[in-house]
Amino acid sequence: MKISIITLLISLNIFASFFVENCSNADSSFNSISGHVPSRTSYRIIDSRTGEEKRVNLIDFNSRTLNSSTIKESSRTVCSEGNSSGYIQWTKFNFVKKIITLGEGEKFPSTLEGVSEDQKSLTVDLLCKFEGNSRASCQK
Repeated sequence: MKISIITLLISLNIFASFFVENCSNADSSFNSISGHVPSRTSYRIIDSRTGEEKRVNLIDFNSRTLNSSTIKESSRTVCSEGNSSGYIQWTKFNFVKKIITLGEGEKFPSTLEGVSEDQKSLTVDLLCKFEGNSRASCQK
């Protein structure tokens, strides 16, 4: 009985945090998503013969941020009267310039904007939205 009550009290006080970052360039030909979701980084190619669009997921790659600047950020804390805890939500928009380098032997298509001459790296300008929430302390 004591274990059941303790388990119930603990489970009522558990609140996991969550965050996700979604980045894309201006025409959405390159995008990435990461955080507490299945991560994915991909680029779009268009078949020159058929005009058909295809997304290519990157698997073996390195990413390096060249620069980043915050455009806008906001947060809010939500507390219920009489409770000592609540939650906080936040959103942040960043402009990010990254260089993506592929694994050994891999190359980007020469038609991608920002691809290097040797086709082993891609420089992209991204708009990223980072949002999340977590538990917060509240004043009684």
